[in-house]
Amino acid sequence: MQLYQRLLAASFERLPPALRRFHAQPGGTATFVLEVTHEPGLLHRAAAALMRLPAASPRTPGTLVVTVRGEREVWERTFADTKLTTVQHIDGGRLVEAAGPLSFVFEVTADERGMQYVPVACRCLGIPLPRAFAPRPALRQPAVARLEGLVSRGGRDIARPTALGAPEGSQK
Repeated sequence: MQLYQRLLAASFERLPPALRRFHAQPGGTATFVLEVTHEPGLLHRAAAALMRLPAASPRTPGTLVVTVRGEREVWERTFADTKLTTVQHIDGGRLVEAAGPLSFVFEVTADERGMQYVPVACRCLGIPLPRAFAPRPALRQPAVARLEGLVSRGGRDIARPTALGAPEGSQK
């Protein structure tokens, strides 16, 4: 069983067919187009840069390469001006996604519309960050296997990548 099959258990079967196919195979690739916005302010720009988020743009093309390494998945997202590599694994029934020194912990739910990723914790070098200081990405993967997301800190949005269409050439 692949990572999302183990994470979602019985609710994995409720996912739309495109998402089930993508997350049931070991590894894969996809191309996509996102709309990326950033909140104004130096702190928000610095946090977005530190997290290696793509620059603000109405149409940001990208590629995703997923590689399985044991019980973990390495997600490499490449945008025109940056590459974001994260590692996903399951801990205590929750999805953990590590990006450099930061680890985000998500409660993931699934239904016929797709997946909802609700942030429950953020750690820096393994140390839990207070909610007021922690970036809080909230993501949704809709039925057409596109990605919509929000990254916020202290209740304020840092970036909001929103998919404009389904991934082109997705295979996993």
